[in-house]
Amino acid sequence: MEGIVMQEVDSFCDILRSRLVSSASESILINGMFLRAANNILWRLSTGKSTKQTDPRLTEIIEAMVKFQTSFNPASLHYMMTNNNSTLLALARFLGLRNIVDNVKPLMKWIEEEISEGVPNKDGYVIDRFMAEIDKNEKEGRSSATFYGERGQKHLFGSIMDLFIAGVTPC
Repeated sequence: MEGIVMQEVDSFCDILRSRLVSSASESILINGMFLRAANNILWRLSTGKSTKQTDPRLTEIIEAMVKFQTSFNPASLHYMMTNNNSTLLALARFLGLRNIVDNVKPLMKWIEEEISEGVPNKDGYVIDRFMAEIDKNEKEGRSSATFYGERGQKHLFGSIMDLFIAGVTPC
C-alpha cells in the first residue's frame, strides 16, 4: 500500500511542480488539487486503478460529492452525515430528497462499474478482497455473516462510497 500512496504523491508533486514552473512568478490556484490526490489514493487502493488529475469524470464526481455534503443543513448534521453516508443516502432516498440522491449518482455509477469488473482475490485491492470474503462465506454457507450474498454486496458498495466521500470531506 505504501508504494501506491507514494506513486500518487509523486504524481501529485509532478503536477504541482509543472504548475509552479509554468506560472513563473504568478500565484497558482490549488483548489481541489488535494481532494483529487487523496481520492486517487483511496480509489487506487480500492480498485487498483488511478485517474489523472485532469480526468473530467473525477472532476464531476468530486463536485457531486461536495454538493452532496453541502446539501445537508444545518451544519449540525455534518458529523452524522460524514460518519453514516450509506445510511443517510438510503434515508434521503426514502424521504424523496432528490437533490441529495442526484448529487451522488455519478459516484454510484462509477462504483457499480468498478465492482462489476472486480475479481475475488484475497490478496487484491479492497473491492477484490471484499468479493473474496463474500465468496468464502457463501461457499461455507455462513448466511448470517456480514459479507454474504446481497448484504455483502451492499456493504461493499457502501464501504467504497464512504471511502470516496471521506476523501472530499472538509477537515
